[in-house]
Amino acid sequence: MKSAVLATLLFFHSLRSAGQQSYWQQKLHYGIRVTLDDAKHTLDGDMVLRYVNNSPDTLRNIWFHLWPNAYKNDRTAFSEQMLQNGNTEFYFSDPEDRGYINGLDFRINGRVLRTEDHPSDIDILNVLLPSPLAPGDSITLSTPFHVKLPKNFSRGGHHGNQYSITQWYPKPAVYDRKGWHTMPYLDQGEYYAEFGTYDVRITVPEEYVVAATGMLQDSAERAWISQHTAVSNPKPITHNPKPNVKTLHFTQSDVHDFAWFADKDYIVVSDSIRLPGGRSVEARAYYHPAVREKWAHAMNDIRQAILLHSAWIGEYPYDVVSVVEGVQGNPSGMEYPTITFIHDLSDSADIRATIFHEVGHNWFQVALGSDERSHPWMDEGVNTFYDRRYLSMAPLPHRKYGSRMDDMKAELSAIDFRIREAAHLDQPITTAADSMHMLNYDAITYHKTAVWMKELERAVGRGDFDRTMQEYFRRWAFRHPYPDDLREAFRQTNAAVADTTFALLSRTGPLDMNHKLKPKILFGSVWKTDGQYRYTLLNPIAGYNLYDGLMPGLAVHNYSPPEARFMYAAAGMYGIGSKRFTGIGRFSYAMFPSGPFRRIDMFLSGAHFSMDRYRDSTGRTWFQAFTKIAPGI
Repeated sequence: MKSAVLATLLFFHSLRSAGQQSYWQQKLHYGIRVTLDDAKHTLDGDMVLRYVNNSPDTLRNIWFHLWPNAYKNDRTAFSEQMLQNGNTEFYFSDPEDRGYINGLDFRINGRVLRTEDHPSDIDILNVLLPSPLAPGDSITLSTPFHVKLPKNFSRGGHHGNQYSITQWYPKPAVYDRKGWHTMPYLDQGEYYAEFGTYDVRITVPEEYVVAATGMLQDSAERAWISQHTAVSNPKPITHNPKPNVKTLHFTQSDVHDFAWFADKDYIVVSDSIRLPGGRSVEARAYYHPAVREKWAHAMNDIRQAILLHSAWIGEYPYDVVSVVEGVQGNPSGMEYPTITFIHDLSDSADIRATIFHEVGHNWFQVALGSDERSHPWMDEGVNTFYDRRYLSMAPLPHRKYGSRMDDMKAELSAIDFRIREAAHLDQPITTAADSMHMLNYDAITYHKTAVWMKELERAVGRGDFDRTMQEYFRRWAFRHPYPDDLREAFRQTNAAVADTTFALLSRTGPLDMNHKLKPKILFGSVWKTDGQYRYTLLNPIAGYNLYDGLMPGLAVHNYSPPEARFMYAAAGMYGIGSKRFTGIGRFSYAMFPSGPFRRIDMFLSGAHFSMDRYRDSTGRTWFQAFTKIAPGI
């Protein structure tokens, strides 16, 4: 028995070792200097990039994303998608509110490189290398760049003199075992980028508070920020010989992006969070005086997010975490490595839930750098599962009504995607972000995936589920996992459950086809369901007509969102005036063909009531019955 167990363990270890040895990914080292002109809303920068080719292939070109060009005109993929989703703000925007990137001059050792435009997208550029880049070799490219910052239509730009500097520098597309991943910037559909190290120096007018990816290296600026807990700004400290500006230095390794935010009016709250392993994390919250009361518990919310995710998945992998409040294109949040940006929300309960979600992205998709455009569920959906686990815990003392509000939002999300399932308007969880219908993106990518994760947890048991996710994180942190890699992690735990459960990802319709029948008396809470049950509702009713009089009775039906294919409603009543049983009923079945008709309903309805009365010669009252049975389509 011992030898059989040992052989099995060695077999799985050999599979794991083989997978680890065959895996590779590119490595990037950025050195960027950038200056903000807050009068013209522009950036001027220089980038030096060392690109390490760890692939087994010889490269002759490198594709770059120039995503500020998504805002250049109304013919970009970004603009087209916004129109398709019913948002015309950018399409009808003024030219001065749009943006672009130019001034590029890619060189290697002073030698100018040839470039080619992408055939359809102006925010993608092909840089041709002067000589082939062999496996294991590296090159160092440099280029200046100039960015006209757009109004903040989506995730980045400016709102007056409040700056969200995201997707702002020339960034190489990912080259992995599936080839080049070139993609235009989209509002619906996020990112996929190579891991690397960043050394970034940002020059801004000295009165600005800057929050950025990574660790601030300037001790004088750190001291100045520590004074920014008052509503009024402290006197700026000049760090640069040039008057009225300062240059700030940030560094970070093992990340695939760099974002920064600048505002003159930020209040800054700082603290440290000690992880279970003993390491300390610097934590900061940046917000405006107008929302100070709503953000009073933000630091505690950040602490909860870091400690709970660390316990459930693996310790927070970076030394700093920041949360920034402000205005962006959509009222929500957006994650970047070590920093997240949150649009001003209505109350502290919304802020708490959003901080937990956005900080959670430091695990999914910052450390676990999956392809968000092709597999958004691996990021948003998995992250939402942990949100639901958090919100199911006892409410925090300073959130009097937060728990119920969060429950209601979860219920409404469940209703949303179950209604679309019932109408056969849903799409598989595996659908790419840019192929997902706008209404499905939230309902399926976030919420149905969270339900699927809950089913997976239920199937393998919470203990094994958590151990598997921790091993998955340990194995794939700072790498690019694909869906098969997550499935393989669960196959090591329970192969049969993994194969069955992961097959559901590519299906439409309910996740569980074997619904249990559950009765509900009166109206009940049929809205709050994760799909385990089909409800039969029992409701007391009353009717009245001239001949039967008052008719108390009982209705039995399954008319509750979402609709099932087979729907039924039957109401039996008793006429007090006629002293006769009456009733109505309807039974229907829906079909969803692939032809010209989206839906076909076949039904059978019936009714039985009194329709007249008369007295005979003996004085006895007689009632005439009305009975109707009607099929229809």
